Amino acid sequence: MAPPIITVENFSYAYKGSSKRVLDNLSFSIEEFECCGLVGSSEAGKTTLCYAIASILNHYFAGGKVEGRISTCGLDSLSTSLEAMTKHVGILMQNASVYLTGIKPRVYEEIAFSMENFGMKRSTIVQRVDSLMGEMGIAQLADRDPLTLSGGEMQRVALASVLALDPPILILDEPSSSLDREGVCDLSLILRNLKGKKTILLVEQRMEMLPGLVDKLLVLRSGKNVYRGNAENFFGSPDCFEQEVGGPIWTRVFHEVSSRSGKPAGSLPYTYRQTLRQLDRAR
Repeated sequence: MAPPIITVENFSYAYKGSSKRVLDNLSFSIEEFECCGLVGSSEAGKTTLCYAIASILNHYFAGGKVEGRISTCGLDSLSTSLEAMTKHVGILMQNASVYLTGIKPRVYEEIAFSMENFGMKRSTIVQRVDSLMGEMGIAQLADRDPLTLSGGEMQRVALASVLALDPPILILDEPSSSLDREGVCDLSLILRNLKGKKTILLVEQRMEMLPGLVDKLLVLRSGKNVYRGNAENFFGSPDCFEQEVGGPIWTRVFHEVSSRSGKPAGSLPYTYRQTLRQLDRAR
């Protein structure tokens, strides 16, 4: 059996000048092609963990106190250069606009930029850009100025740019945060198409995106790992509320209805269809 593609062992971190551990003794692994959801409250340490796995932490936040180790694609994430790790990990943060260079007048050239920087052959670049634009549903944007795009369009262009180097690991830190409902649906479809082709670590506050997408769930609270396992088991238990995470909107609705009725909820529904069935039985 192949070793996990990401391994975190007894990892703790405190930013320079602070004694507070943002991440506290984390240990977990992610298998190749697994889609892992990462959830928790706003102070749970999710973004810091993404930075650490992608070698951004040691590159931009030098001087922090580090304990433990992180291995990504067999490389030490805490010492490997950002340039070397870029070939293995593509990371997309909340604000898609920061991924635009501002110097490329066309979307087509924007997506090609990273491949040009790595000296890839023109024929390879053209084939890769055409393929990505088709997969992202943005072929019609090829000649548009990247800075004039809508939020949803910009997000898809940024994701295509991240995927341009074909990294085996994709880290997405709340990619739906600035999207409207249609944009969220488009993003969900794209991620479902990528599932099984990439190892995905998805940080998300919109729990409705997780059913049917994530294979496993990692829950952080105050920097600690409080759950690692099946997503349906977690959201089917009141633990999802006790750990300050919540659940998909239909889970929250069912929990609220059960609480007001005074009837024990038992197992909470994780999907929309489960909720309808349980509400129907509760009549």
